[in-house]
Amino acid sequence: MGGRNMGWKEIDDKLKKKRDSNFVACSEEWELETIKETVLEEFPWLGEQKVMEVVRYCCKEVKPPRSREEFLECLKEKLGV
Repeated sequence: MGGRNMGWKEIDDKLKKKRDSNFVACSEEWELETIKETVLEEFPWLGEQKVMEVVRYCCKEVKPPRSREEFLECLKEKLGV
């Protein structure tokens, strides 16, 4: 694990590799799971429940079409890392 920003860069890089990588589809449960698992790889101490709560919160906060960048900004802010 690198510095604070390195973790989010890694998360962004991993999410860029998926299909429709510029957007987050909150209606797709597999995508939410992928985001949760990717965040936990970089920040395991946050815990599954907290990460998923914040993912769902950001799904409500960030209106569609949800850009990946805007969604990750919401996660960063709400998770505080």
